Amino acid sequence: MKRLSLLLAFLINPSSANAQLNIAHRGDAKHEIENTQAAVSSAWKQGADVVEIDVQMLVDRTLVLFHDSEIQGVSLSSLSYEQLQRLNPQISIPTLGEILQACPKGKTLLLDLKSPTPQYLNQLLSVIRSHSSQDLQYIFQSTHVPSLMYLRGELPENTPLFYVTSLDRSGPLQKQPDPIDLALKIKTADLNGITAKGRNFVNAAYVSAFHDQGLAYFVWTINDTERMRYYSSINVDGIITDDPKTLSQIKQDVINLRTNGPD
Repeated sequence: MKRLSLLLAFLINPSSANAQLNIAHRGDAKHEIENTQAAVSSAWKQGADVVEIDVQMLVDRTLVLFHDSEIQGVSLSSLSYEQLQRLNPQISIPTLGEILQACPKGKTLLLDLKSPTPQYLNQLLSVIRSHSSQDLQYIFQSTHVPSLMYLRGELPENTPLFYVTSLDRSGPLQKQPDPIDLALKIKTADLNGITAKGRNFVNAAYVSAFHDQGLAYFVWTINDTERMRYYSSINVDGIITDDPKTLSQIKQDVINLRTNGPD
């Protein structure tokens, strides 16, 4: 069965075979304030293949880039855009529409869907469709499988949809999640892959269980250079990082090594 990485091949330079996607976590969070226009713009300049952003909906149905569900103890779902901006005047909080409008054509965004509801999903689809002229590519991820399944019926059939999990251990012996069982559940839901927290027990065999089902494997949030190299070596399909510049350099080193061999 073809792996999703083949479906995503257009995102990677064909000359860099087997290279992982460099996915900027909330933009270039190392050098700019996360989930801002500056962070997104900087991520492209630092070599990101994909920029991941968090999307929340306010009471006035405005979709904004914001990670937490609360600000100063107040739920975002109870605030209008104007009220949210007043509570956080030091930062210009962008709307999803503003980010899409400013995004260079042909780029790919990974949208992390925060607290999706039917109203949220319909507003999301409306905003994306209203910016169709931007010719952007999208990947969607969420911890809420029913929301992803709903999007499957509303989006082009080749749209990548990813399940987000922290891979927490569970059970009387605190066992790690079985990769085969998890992969089958994701595949049964008609999703394309998993976005998982970096865990010490994840190795090449663990990742292969998902590849065997035609699923892609993204890992988050990897900022240490040795961990970047490790996850690259076990063939994950995407590495989510706050430091896309360093990951870009490591990717280039790997490509050079494969092309030219060791010095």
